[in-house]
Amino acid sequence: DKLKQTESHLTRLLSKRRNDLNRNKSTRQTKAMNSDELQQHLKGMNQFAPINEEVKSIMFLLEKKVSDRVTLSQNKDAYETKVVEHGKLMQAMAKEVKCLHQQNAAYRET
Repeated sequence: DKLKQTESHLTRLLSKRRNDLNRNKSTRQTKAMNSDELQQHLKGMNQFAPINEEVKSIMFLLEKKVSDRVTLSQNKDAYETKVVEHGKLMQAMAKEVKCLHQQNAAYRET
C-alpha cells in the first residue's frame, strides 16, 4: 500500500516536472543568466516542501530496493550453501548405498 502511494506520488511529481520543463523551455530566453540573475531566480524558487516530500519518497524507494537486494543476496548465498550441502549428502548416500550393495552381495555368496 505504501509502495503504491509512493509510486503514484512520484508519477505525479514526474508529470508536474515534465510540464514545468516544457513550460520553461517555451518561455525561456536564450541568453545565459549571470550570477546575480541566477541568485535572484534561486531566491524566487519556493519548492522546498515538494522537494522534501520527493526526497522522502525516493529515499523510501531506495531503502526498499537496497533491502530487497540484500535479502536476495543473502537468499542466494544460503541457496548455494544448501546446494553444496545437498551434493555432498547425495555423494555420501551414494557411497553408503554402494557399500550396502557390496555387503549384500558378499552375504549372498556365503
